[in-house]
Amino acid sequence: MRFITEFRRPELAKGLISQIHHYSKAPARLMEFCGGHTVTIFRYGIRQTLPQTLEMVSGPGCPICVTANADLDKAIALSQVPGVIITTFGDMLKVPGSRSSLQEAKAGGADVRVVYSTVDALDIAKENPDKSVVFLGIGFETTAPTVAASILQAKAEGISNYYVLSLHKLCPPVIRALLDSGEVKLNGLVCPGHVSAIIGSHPWESVALDYHIPCVISGFEPIDILQCVSMLVAQVESGESKVEIAYRRGVRPEGNQRALELMGQVFEPCPAQWRGMGVVPDSGLKLRKEYRHFDPELAFDIEPGPTYEPEGCICGDILRGVKTPMDCRLFGKVCTHNIRWVRAWFPQKAVVLLITNMEVALEDKILLAHGSGGKLAHELVEKSFVKALVNPLLAKLDDSAVFDLSGRLAFTTDSYVVSPIFFPGGDIGKLAVCGTVNDLAMSGAKPLYLSLSFIIEEGLSRSDLEKIVDSTRKAAQEAGVKIVTGDTKVVNRGNADKLFINTAGLGMVPEGVNISGDNARPGDKVILSGTIGDHGIAVLSQREGLSFATQLESDCAPLAGMVAEMLAASSNIHCLRDPTRGGLATTLNELAKQSKVSIRVEEEKLPVREEVLGACEMLGFDPLYVANEGKLVAIVSAEDADKVLQAMRGNRYGKDAVIIGEVGAEHPGRVAMKTFLGASRIIDMLVGDLLPRIC
Repeated sequence: MRFITEFRRPELAKGLISQIHHYSKAPARLMEFCGGHTVTIFRYGIRQTLPQTLEMVSGPGCPICVTANADLDKAIALSQVPGVIITTFGDMLKVPGSRSSLQEAKAGGADVRVVYSTVDALDIAKENPDKSVVFLGIGFETTAPTVAASILQAKAEGISNYYVLSLHKLCPPVIRALLDSGEVKLNGLVCPGHVSAIIGSHPWESVALDYHIPCVISGFEPIDILQCVSMLVAQVESGESKVEIAYRRGVRPEGNQRALELMGQVFEPCPAQWRGMGVVPDSGLKLRKEYRHFDPELAFDIEPGPTYEPEGCICGDILRGVKTPMDCRLFGKVCTHNIRWVRAWFPQKAVVLLITNMEVALEDKILLAHGSGGKLAHELVEKSFVKALVNPLLAKLDDSAVFDLSGRLAFTTDSYVVSPIFFPGGDIGKLAVCGTVNDLAMSGAKPLYLSLSFIIEEGLSRSDLEKIVDSTRKAAQEAGVKIVTGDTKVVNRGNADKLFINTAGLGMVPEGVNISGDNARPGDKVILSGTIGDHGIAVLSQREGLSFATQLESDCAPLAGMVAEMLAASSNIHCLRDPTRGGLATTLNELAKQSKVSIRVEEEKLPVREEVLGACEMLGFDPLYVANEGKLVAIVSAEDADKVLQAMRGNRYGKDAVIIGEVGAEHPGRVAMKTFLGASRIIDMLVGDLLPRIC
């Protein structure tokens, strides 16, 4: 894919790494400022590839991370005002302030909506003239011009119920404040690419001149970062301090003049509070006098309450590059995935977990994230269900329970709440049948009988219902399964979202087949049946009205036939699992945890369609965490792996099957990935909800 794959070519990366090792002699500490750069450095293990002479530290370049608790408290207080709709980018939803988060406010009844742009927020304001719509203006110079444009549009169109809470930050002033503090000795700066696409390279020249620090503006692909480091090394070794652009496809020296004009027309610089930095002069943006009527702080009387900072938290020190998470006495102890984090540079956004000691109150409110298939979903199941209902069959937590009753039977149940109910490649009916059949197949069972229960919202068109019922018929016919019982309920309009389906499935497990998530053994091979992320991106594109050059379709399909062919080829298939919610990464973590083994996969072997990769890059997703509905992961003994692979490739649903890794004994429960650079990266379970209501 243009502008992506050519910047991930292993031979170019290895050449740059060799060049860096050859020329780097003097010890140097380099700081990457942008959270996007931190993601790339972590995702591809770039630190591991650099010589010992180079140290890379992370700076305060994530706008979410540096937003002060006091500002978040204002946003949460605004969400409690009657008649107010809060619109925000999704990455702000789960970030807590002093006492709560927007996600918890939403769960408590506040009207909080995720948008992809200010255009969406303006549309919501037009559609709700009796409500007040507040957009949270979070971000650096990159997002500020589009927010300014939305205010100008609202003024031109007379949209009087639209407001912007401006929490924007400016990058050059905080870099200067960081250097003035003297806390961090730096020998080079990896300057932010997207910010520089707006402001250009000229604002960094005074940094290079005044502080004698080399500055190179970088793009966001691994080749970009390595080229930037190579250019910084060249300056360090020659004693130069100048500004260079290693991201010429995105940055011009003069920047984007039209964007700068928009910013200057609507906003003016002001002091801003940065988490970990305090108040930095002229590092924020406030609305100019003629646009102050768009300021919600002036329009509404809110009382956010006192700001709370947890005792012992060193997030500020980490953001300034003074310390790392490993220096924090709370990290990994009080601050774990069982704890609600205040700032997270996690794999989708960045890397360093900046966490508070505020507990997730599972018993208090159920959040959308509890249905994501990731860590919160697992904790909810284990603490609220398994603990109360524990028995040996349930305790395995496989996709279906296998038990003896005149033969070994597999039994499973599932519910489907996908939105929208029709999507490219399928609908909720096809999904319900395929998903239930696949859960049975993951135990090696031959699916026999299904039940379907429909919960229908008043007002659903009969023609849509009949299309969905026909889809269930076709899917069941292909899977060779009979739908033998069911139920129908209709609820008042607003008490469901068009249609929900609950299923149960029964299948027969052949003699001698013993497939379970706890059967993986060191030395086994890990096989993936095809490309990842197709279903999640197809549903998202339909839900959000996103269009791409090529049609993205869900991979929704019944896999029982392919599983039968795999079992005919080998009796040494130890585990099967379909990587649905939470994606491949979460599934591999489940299997590693259940079997008490480690799993190592290779990035270069993971199949991802170019259109899915492009969509994920645009939306900031990692394909490893995007849902699938027609793929499976098989863990097979090494001696039979090729036989099983060939059997899978002989089936149309496994034609792209590939061995992606193997099972190990070291570090039980851990999943790691070898990046194309040869470095290693830990792959964790999904945290939060990447795409709610995906199945």
